[in-house]
Amino acid sequence: MQSRKFKFNKRQIDSLPPTPSTSRSRETEYTDELCSGLKLIINRQNRKRFLFRYTYFGVKKSIQLGEFPGLDIATARQIANNHKREIALGNDPKAIRDEKRNVLTFQEFAEQHYLIYAKVNKLTAQSDEGNLKLHFYPKWGKKSITDIGQQDIQKLLDGLLEGRKPATINRLRSLVLRMFRLAMEWGFVDKNPGQYIRKLKENNVRQRFLSRAEVSSFIKACNEEPNRT
Repeated sequence: MQSRKFKFNKRQIDSLPPTPSTSRSRETEYTDELCSGLKLIINRQNRKRFLFRYTYFGVKKSIQLGEFPGLDIATARQIANNHKREIALGNDPKAIRDEKRNVLTFQEFAEQHYLIYAKVNKLTAQSDEGNLKLHFYPKWGKKSITDIGQQDIQKLLDGLLEGRKPATINRLRSLVLRMFRLAMEWGFVDKNPGQYIRKLKENNVRQRFLSRAEVSSFIKACNEEPNRT
């Protein structure tokens, strides 16, 4: 069994399995032996992120550092040590980060960060922009991105389900979950509020109607068939 505490290295982290679906916990936490307070969190989808746990005036706190491997081990340790230095000086790392961070509205984050990224990295960027304007801006445009929670996302998707197919809702779910995942990686939010929202079951049966030529061929074949039954 893999020890929950070891000296973090890329080879070993790459080999760590996702949290089992049978586990009571949705995430598994590992501790770095080399840097106190540095943790690696792995969820059931095998997403891996660094976290720094600390105590500030008797209160236990934590702060997200970033996702692995986008954030490498050496940088994660450096950030954790910087946070420990601030704590030694009497400062709360999380409070410092929040003061520096500009809290954006959902629309500001979408237009200033997500869509710029999408236009370079996604073929569906134009479709994403249309869906944001049509479905999300009217509800969340002026709302702080840090104030949007899991219940807000679920409520919006449930409302959109009326008159739309599950496949359409699943695409909108993927869009908003990807946005919040990137927002977390880029330091705008502490967690992805939609990570536990499940996909809807889709009916993949395709309905197609015969063309006039196909109808004629079908009737002709029926008339020529000797077995009348």
